[in-house]
Amino acid sequence: MDQTQLNQPAVDIDIAQNEEARERIFRFRHRVEKPDSGDGVLKDDLDENAILIYAESQGEIVASYRIVVANDMSITAEFTKNYGLDNFKDFENKDFSFTSMLHIDPKWRSTTLLGKILNISYRILRQKNIKFNFSDCSPALVQFFEHLGYRRYSNNFSKPGEGYRVPLLLITEDLKHLQIIRSPFLPIAEKFENSEATRDWYTDTFPAYIGYVTERLIPMKEFWGFLSNRLNEASTALLNDLSDEEVKKFLSAGIVLHSKQGDIIVKKGDLGNEMFMILKGSAEVCEFKNGKKYSLAIFSEGEIFGEMAFLSETPRTADVVALADMEILVLTQAFLKNFMKMMPETANKVLFNFSLILIERLKSNTTNLVTKLSDEN
Repeated sequence: MDQTQLNQPAVDIDIAQNEEARERIFRFRHRVEKPDSGDGVLKDDLDENAILIYAESQGEIVASYRIVVANDMSITAEFTKNYGLDNFKDFENKDFSFTSMLHIDPKWRSTTLLGKILNISYRILRQKNIKFNFSDCSPALVQFFEHLGYRRYSNNFSKPGEGYRVPLLLITEDLKHLQIIRSPFLPIAEKFENSEATRDWYTDTFPAYIGYVTERLIPMKEFWGFLSNRLNEASTALLNDLSDEEVKKFLSAGIVLHSKQGDIIVKKGDLGNEMFMILKGSAEVCEFKNGKKYSLAIFSEGEIFGEMAFLSETPRTADVVALADMEILVLTQAFLKNFMKMMPETANKVLFNFSLILIERLKSNTTNLVTKLSDEN
């Protein structure tokens, strides 16, 4: 059990022990994820044997989280592919768990509740001697999960209804890594025995992912050096008229993703608040109708896509597929809002550049439409 302090209402955190509690959690999930669709439940096959953590305040559930131990689930071929589980054949199912279905009432998202839920889940993982915890997130949340201690280790994938996902791995016993990044899990980890074996195995098994870059985890000088090398290879209209210092500060919150050829980075109809800047490679904007693909545009190094959802959080209007292996810088809507408060003059320059990019694209789309109509007549 746990309770918040100060002016927050009291909150209890517990594990569902009966079907009534589990049903309440399923209904809470539905309310958070589909608030305009009336009463209902949100659950799937993984819930059957899952550990369901929930927080309750004044008789109402305000947060929930799910842990599934691999021993208690059926692992499909698709699941194995998405999470790269073939790389873990040296270990047993009892060494693995999967966390997902994190839901928090909007009124509680600016409180300490999220940290409490995550700390309790980590403690449960250690008590059950879990060596590897798997999760996935949208590009916008990669930095948050990496601050907790999760690492990238496999190719990104698309999940129906959720869009482009980044698979993440928490090596629960890697005390050294938790210390380096100052993970909030560190005080809990220090109370358990921690073997270096799984950390060494990760380093040997996934050497290509050791150098993945997130500014929060490495010195700013190194992060900027990496971006400079990429940006020097291609100019981007988004950064026009910004000084070097302004560019550094604007890009410092970026997340660098490595995408494989054929990855669907943006899926039509999905919600999102990320914008993508291509550092290396190229992508195709396309639409599928009656089983046929129509190419709408090609974006290359230095160009951006996803800017409409970034600004307005509206559904994506087309698919964007990687034409080759890519490096992409991800910028989020939340970052832009904070940046507007912290550096309004620089933010105004970026927004002005946005408007010019949108005007050029509108002009191009209008020209293409007029040409098409002329051809039809």
